[in-house]
Amino acid sequence: MSNVLLVDTNFSSGPIYNYLVKAGHEVHVVGGNPKDFLAKCVTNYVNIDYTDINKVSQFIRDKGIELIVPGCNDRSYQVCAELNQNGIYPGIDTIEATETINNKEQFRAFAAQHGLSVPHVLLSEEIGKRWPVIVKPVDAYSGRGVTILHESEQSQLQTSIDRAREFSRSQTCIVEDYV
Repeated sequence: MSNVLLVDTNFSSGPIYNYLVKAGHEVHVVGGNPKDFLAKCVTNYVNIDYTDINKVSQFIRDKGIELIVPGCNDRSYQVCAELNQNGIYPGIDTIEATETINNKEQFRAFAAQHGLSVPHVLLSEEIGKRWPVIVKPVDAYSGRGVTILHESEQSQLQTSIDRAREFSRSQTCIVEDYV
């Protein structure tokens, strides 16, 4: 039996939690919203905003956590990659790999370099000339800040770009063909 930290409290992580418990692990769940599903349902919930790496690292040390498991969102996985910089937790990707997968701009560049089929990212001179498009923050998660626009909605393009940048931690977005 391992001492495990599940880094997510959302409903979608319930099956992960149940599996870990049934496998005989001592499971702690961390997240900053005590109203989330797992926060309300489990006995080992800890109210820590898991994006605070220092606090989560301290909790891991204090509780003798042996394994970390990401929940079902990009930010949770990113945090686990940051916590695993020294590579002691099996199955967690490097920060570089995680960024390549989760950062939409980096992933499009990776895909193009490796011949993977992905929607075309519009260059600045193409924006406003091709429709329909999807505007996305490059580093947000769970669909936040994403807008789909059709040609009849051209007047909303700049508003959609501004909105996407607001949701982006780096204030960066991409506009690509909507497929």
